[in-house]
Amino acid sequence: MVFYLTCSIYPGIESVISSSRDYDELTYAWKSWRDATGPKMREDYKKYVEINNIAAAENGFSDNGEMWRSSFESETFIADMDALWEQVRPLYDELHKYVRTKLRGVYGDKMDDSDGLLPAHILEPALREQQFSLYLAVQPSSSSPFYVRMRTTVKHHVAGTVKRTVPDKDVCNMWAQSWVNLFDIMQPYPEGTLVDVTAALIQQNYTVLRMFETSDAFYQSLGLPTNSMSYDETRAMLVRPEDGREVVCHASAWDFCDGADFRIKMCTQVNMEDFVTIHHEMGHIQYYIQYKDQPDTLRSGANPGFHEAIGDTIALSVATPQHLEKIGLLMNYEDTPENSINTLMQMALEKIAFLPFGLLIDKWRWDVFSGAVNETQWNDHWWYYRSDKQLLPPSYKY
Repeated sequence: MVFYLTCSIYPGIESVISSSRDYDELTYAWKSWRDATGPKMREDYKKYVEINNIAAAENGFSDNGEMWRSSFESETFIADMDALWEQVRPLYDELHKYVRTKLRGVYGDKMDDSDGLLPAHILEPALREQQFSLYLAVQPSSSSPFYVRMRTTVKHHVAGTVKRTVPDKDVCNMWAQSWVNLFDIMQPYPEGTLVDVTAALIQQNYTVLRMFETSDAFYQSLGLPTNSMSYDETRAMLVRPEDGREVVCHASAWDFCDGADFRIKMCTQVNMEDFVTIHHEMGHIQYYIQYKDQPDTLRSGANPGFHEAIGDTIALSVATPQHLEKIGLLMNYEDTPENSINTLMQMALEKIAFLPFGLLIDKWRWDVFSGAVNETQWNDHWWYYRSDKQLLPPSYKY
């Protein structure tokens, strides 16, 4: 079969990657996007490395990687990260084997994992058509923005146009750093209850604003000040603009450094993933609020990872069945060993799967900034780390 794609990564390529379970189509989309973008970025990235190294030298560092690491105030930071990874790696390896075995049952002989590596392009798909069916099942208004945004055409076959309806904002990724989209295949106990409150959010007529208000109420219940300024619709960007502007939809929180103006920017949709993400981003806002009266030089996280730790601590708490039951979004949940294992697997596919990617991307950049690898070796070095840490094969195998 021949596939034809003329679209950008978002929502086009990501929509194909997140919805298809066709091995050949996934291979085409995954490889074509990289072939089309990588060569174009090389010269720009080369300049980026040069300019950042100049700035680092002017600040007394040998290279930009050293300047980045200095924020952690540890002379053994690289060794510490490597040691921590070796502690976690056995768990990752077991997860990798489990996922590989399950996917082999789906793709059969088309999936070549004889080298023990797991093809990256099949780690992305989610059951997007099923999620769309969920929207239809709870009967949202056909004029609602949620319904309208679902009607995104993302795939065309040369032999004729086939429309695939998927959400405007996908939860997939193009770098295989999260495998949670495969949970329907990986679920250890298929008959167990799935902790996913997307349907409940829609049935209870949650809006984007109401999700933010619910998160704000959670923080206030902890005795913390309101976050309401961060989701003021006249200043913050809570949904994708409808005026055609190009925006970065990746959720982020912003401190405007005046002690009062804090904002969240994200293309929110009414689903569980975004509900949890809102709580994470508000963790950043709370941290901003807590140190807003400090001198300017002290208005930052204790280290670059501390902000994320706060946000994720809250997000993990909010996503527990107990909390979701408490706020009326999860009904008829039974706290059984089977359901607990399902929940832990879902968390592992999201959090454990990410760990080697988070490590390798910085190790690669540190090596590039330091000159440990020259420009001609950049791509090979990237795939060395991907194979060694994530256990994913290099792109030439596709």
